[in-house]
Amino acid sequence: MENIKFTRAQLYDFVWSKTTTALAKEYGITDNSLRTTCKKYNIPLPYAGYWTKVKHNKPARKMKLPPNFEGKDEILINPPTEKHGVWQIEISALDALIIEIETINRQLLEVPMRLTNPNELINNAKDALTVRKDYFSNNGLIETKKGIVRINVAPENVSRALRFMDSLIKLLKTRGHEIKCGSDGYYAEVLEVPLFFRLDEKLRYEDVIERNHSWKTRKFYPTGIFMLQCWKDVYWHQKIWKDGKVRIEKQLAKIVAGIELMANMAIQERLKEEEYSRIREEKLRHSKELQRLEQERFDREELDGANFKKLLAQSQLWKQAMILHEYIMAVEDKAILSEGLTDELQQWLRWAKEKAEKFNPINVT
Repeated sequence: MENIKFTRAQLYDFVWSKTTTALAKEYGITDNSLRTTCKKYNIPLPYAGYWTKVKHNKPARKMKLPPNFEGKDEILINPPTEKHGVWQIEISALDALIIEIETINRQLLEVPMRLTNPNELINNAKDALTVRKDYFSNNGLIETKKGIVRINVAPENVSRALRFMDSLIKLLKTRGHEIKCGSDGYYAEVLEVPLFFRLDEKLRYEDVIERNHSWKTRKFYPTGIFMLQCWKDVYWHQKIWKDGKVRIEKQLAKIVAGIELMANMAIQERLKEEEYSRIREEKLRHSKELQRLEQERFDREELDGANFKKLLAQSQLWKQAMILHEYIMAVEDKAILSEGLTDELQQWLRWAKEKAEKFNPINVT
């Protein structure tokens, strides 16, 4: 395929006309190349949740094209080669989402040093952990109870945890995702996919020999390392982001991009499963239809065979009835010729004719 040419304004209209996934498929380019090109030319992309709002006829804010741009107003998009594998596509999609978030939501990527105008959910968590002290305590960590955003950290790290979770929730909501409470805790509804999340502090342990005892006791200690866990259906199938060379506060764009990618992958898996179910149901219906047609053919053959047997039996009865009729006529003719047609014989002839008539299958109604 040849290169695709656009002006900057044309490319802006182009990417706001359909989803980047649909456009990439339609024009034979990669989703990543389209997003990267828009980033290069300072062209805003529809935020996550935009197309869902459009689909359901809800108000959806369309970002304006920034007027200030220095550069050539001619954009060439190169179609991809076929050498990219599945993992490369997935990684590039994650990178593209990170670029989008860093471009559109840059002002929300800084976790403040003080909790400022917190979300109501964070206010509830703060009240439970610091005022009411209504929490679980275990291994030096305190954990919020059911019905509150899940935070499980050391008391001295509560402030940091609240500020991080507040920033995360605000970013998710700005991206168009609702935060709801379910049986497994709070979750972000991303493209109608529920993704549960919680913040934990990592523990380290030591095996200690207690005084006057020979056995070891395992003791746990908080490390100050934060881990954000996110999952869809089962807790052990989860994605984890944690402190490392880069603290978790500096990974907000990566985290939200990963969450949105998890939702997209869940949707693709659901669509594949629905297609698989549709094909399976279609095969089942086809199999049942073949069985029905085969049964009907068998029934017709069985009925045809039974009717033929009945026909043979009736023909045999008819033949015997003809023999009886001829015999009775012969007896009567002989009696008439010999003038031996007595009352007794006439009575017998009447009886014999009646029996022969009833015996004849043609006369049966």
